[in-house]
Amino acid sequence: MKLNQVPLWLVGLLIGVGLIALTSMDQQRGALTTVFEQAPTPDLAVLDELLATVPAGPTATPHATGQRIAVYVTSTQRVGSTLEIRGTIENRTQENITLGLQHILFADAVNTKYGVGESSIELVALQQVPFSFQVPVPPGRPLTMTITLDPDPAVVVPLLQESITP
Repeated sequence: MKLNQVPLWLVGLLIGVGLIALTSMDQQRGALTTVFEQAPTPDLAVLDELLATVPAGPTATPHATGQRIAVYVTSTQRVGSTLEIRGTIENRTQENITLGLQHILFADAVNTKYGVGESSIELVALQQVPFSFQVPVPPGRPLTMTITLDPDPAVVVPLLQESITP
């Protein structure tokens, strides 16, 4: 037998396998078409009405605790072009702590960093202090609040904001 010649039985086998593969793919495609044709199309207007009744501002983690402070986020709400974050910061130590502007940082999902407008927050020993920060983050983008007090590890609070429908 020459090396250039392919046995006839091998050619027949390859044609048979190819036909079987084509037939099975066509059957699978037909089955998927049948499933999608039978599936009901949801009424998006009803879904929009349902989503409009959901309260705004759930947080992914409503609190985080560090060695000296604890952060409790009570709400997030879109106010114009900014996201308003409200909650309290608790001083868990026996001494007063001053949180300066450089200690509080917000970062969004694309790592854009946002500072806060406060010059400082005075935390009295063993007390909670309310806060309200306005962050100009785009709608629907996840946000992380980080408070760093050296030498402690950072206190990180992941936040979610409501999605805004234009």
